[in-house]
Amino acid sequence: MRVIFNFKIILKNLILKLFFLIKYKYRFKKASFIHPCSNIGFNVKIGKGTRINGICFISNETMIGNYCAIAHNFRVRHRNHSINYPNIQDYLQNKLGISSLTVFKGKIEVGDGSWIGDNVTFLPGAGIGKGCVVGAGSVVTKKFDDFSVIAGNPAVLIRTRFDKKGQHEFLKSKWWEWDVKKIKKNAEFFNTTLN
Repeated sequence: MRVIFNFKIILKNLILKLFFLIKYKYRFKKASFIHPCSNIGFNVKIGKGTRINGICFISNETMIGNYCAIAHNFRVRHRNHSINYPNIQDYLQNKLGISSLTVFKGKIEVGDGSWIGDNVTFLPGAGIGKGCVVGAGSVVTKKFDDFSVIAGNPAVLIRTRFDKKGQHEFLKSKWWEWDVKKIKKNAEFFNTTLN
């Protein structure tokens, strides 16, 4: 299999990313990695140590916590169209100068230390707590509590990570707030199962 890179598109995306970084100041913290061809909207915050390993589309009003692992083709949609009008095309509504079709259900949040598989989409009103796992191909349509393991279209709770004691230890540690030096010093913690 031959892989062809379109350097014009890559360069364009890098320039756009730099433009948005300077002009709109969306923030991502030190030691994070965001795939350079990703499309990041306004008012997006990405925590330290988070890795977005493939091209993604993250729309406005999104907060991603520290040390999250996010796979390829992650999509976040913070708004949708109302379907209560005869027309459901935003462009025409705007051109006619009549009611907006936009439906906004608040910020989308991804909790610290969460893992999101390939081809996952978050729709308006969705979110996950700390330490969650989202299975590949899932469409997340609502909010899920800390430690939820979810999958499907729409995503449903499969189980939770850790027993109550393990969940307490995870939250009590607040390891996602540690600096790299403290993480290295406490390496044994990361080799401990919390069940």
